[in-house]
Amino acid sequence: AKNTRLFSVSTPGTPPVDESLPHSSSYHTPVMVNECISALLPHSTTTNNTPRIIIDATLGGGGHTSALLSTLSPADIVIGCDVDPDALAATSARLSPYLQNDPNLPTFLPLRTNFRDIYKKLAALPHPHRPNDELLGPHPVADGLLLDLGVSSHQIDAPERGFSFTNAGPLDMRMSSSSSALSAADVCNVYDESDLARVFRTYGDEPRARKIARRIVARRPVVTTDELVAAVRDVVPKFAKSRRMGETATLARVFQSLRIVVNDEMEALKEVLEVGAPRLIKPGGRLVALSYHSLEDRMVKRVMKFGVVDKVVREERDIYGNVLGRKWKGLGKARRASEEEVEKNGRARSAMLRVAERLEEEVERTE
Repeated sequence: AKNTRLFSVSTPGTPPVDESLPHSSSYHTPVMVNECISALLPHSTTTNNTPRIIIDATLGGGGHTSALLSTLSPADIVIGCDVDPDALAATSARLSPYLQNDPNLPTFLPLRTNFRDIYKKLAALPHPHRPNDELLGPHPVADGLLLDLGVSSHQIDAPERGFSFTNAGPLDMRMSSSSSALSAADVCNVYDESDLARVFRTYGDEPRARKIARRIVARRPVVTTDELVAAVRDVVPKFAKSRRMGETATLARVFQSLRIVVNDEMEALKEVLEVGAPRLIKPGGRLVALSYHSLEDRMVKRVMKFGVVDKVVREERDIYGNVLGRKWKGLGKARRASEEEVEKNGRARSAMLRVAERLEEEVERTE
């Protein structure tokens, strides 16, 4: 993947997060909050007196969910999903007033799950206002679904999680601290040189993929972030004519690549985009996605246009020129965070926001 934009990892050059930003907390500062809420809630009030259901598929620190709950009406519901039990516990405590089924407030339902499995888990989740009913029946129920594909500030800055090359700690990188999946250290010590090089080339567009992989193998065992950094520094100059070829940018690509593999991020994203979102979102509902590197953004863009990730589907039209079988209608162009927001929250720099509306899977009339 050429021109892969890097996730905004914690580096010495990244400005500190401004916790005075709306809906921020010490856990995380959400990106493009106003833009996301406007996209998810195109109407100020519910229609037909039907409570709205919004899914925050990547709850994290709960910033976007906090903004949603402060905007929605009583009886509306936000389902906040995260695979990390620490994130669920912290955000549930933060949003505890919305957990009480208060008739004067919208309701917050925390759900521990990877976003790839939400459509399976919701089928068994009781409706908070109708305890005998299941939330997800044979038809989609969500008015909107948000995917914020970044890693939370808390996870990046926690040394024991191993996401950042600026913090010494175990080389873990698993999104769930209780996961039994391979850690980044396992990948570095088990994969052979060719497989490691493929990881760095595929998920980081790393030009020195083979040299870095060879050095990691030579330095085994590699079990801490410092040991991985040392392996990379063996073959990468601290400074280079091109910033892309320097130490910091290379470390960011290597750490990003390992994080993606450890958490199976690309396959999980493919499943939620191709399978989960169409099953969850009602016709007229919104899919809102924030991506942070070109691999993610390309997948989001293709699904919103063609309904699938891996290949471009030729559009079929009827004799009147109407497009057949479309799942999504893209709404406007991709958007980036404002300069003002980036100045206050450096991790918003690489964010790309795309929005699509769920269509009836029959015919989209041409204008």
